[in-house]
Amino acid sequence: LREIDTRELACALIGAGQALRDRFYANVSERVGGLVKDEMVRRKDLDATDILAAQLKIVDVLRQLQGAGQISIGR
Repeated sequence: LREIDTRELACALIGAGQALRDRFYANVSERVGGLVKDEMVRRKDLDATDILAAQLKIVDVLRQLQGAGQISIGR
């Protein structure tokens, strides 16, 4: 997650379902979770285009990390 800006992560999570958000928060520290939640509150009025753009950017970063062998994504 170091490659992904907190603002973009928060933006992407605004458009995510509650189950995905819960899974995210369960896998990050309380500090990081709090930072992301605070940013989500600040950015709650984003439109769907901005949310989708943030989600796609995260997918691109994850694919790059997977291609470099730094992460493994289960299917």
